[in-house]
Amino acid sequence: MFVRTYGLLYQQNSHIFTDLFKDLRDYYKGRDVNLVDALDTFFTTLLQRMFELLNAQYTFDQAYLQCVSEYMDELKPFGEVPQKLSVEVRRSFIAARTFVQGLSIGRDVILAVSKVGRFVVTFCGQNSANQRSSRFPFYPFMKINPISRFTQKENP
Repeated sequence: MFVRTYGLLYQQNSHIFTDLFKDLRDYYKGRDVNLVDALDTFFTTLLQRMFELLNAQYTFDQAYLQCVSEYMDELKPFGEVPQKLSVEVRRSFIAARTFVQGLSIGRDVILAVSKVGRFVVTFCGQNSANQRSSRFPFYPFMKINPISRFTQKENP
């Protein structure tokens, strides 16, 4: 999409965007990435590169570009976009990362419970259904026997 829209200009500067996307991906995967710093770095690098492109007739050293970046908050070359985007990205990625971590924990719990369930069925294999169900104190309140699927014999 960016290549079609911005062409050569994007291709020559795509590293700015790929670095941001790498930081966002790393954060999402649980690595220790500060989203505010990642977005600040993105907008600072973008400003420096745009400044160079808009003033192509001049040559700037890194110290001069750093000076331009220091005045970014006063100049607001991108308006309020960096602040708004930072808030929205943080909110979205924190929620997404938490959701994925919750799913992972849920998967681990299900795997652990399924291992315990197999152990209970194996351990209780010779007992009657009533003895097995007595191991579940909540059984009298349930309409379905919690271990019935393990105790019923399949019809051939």
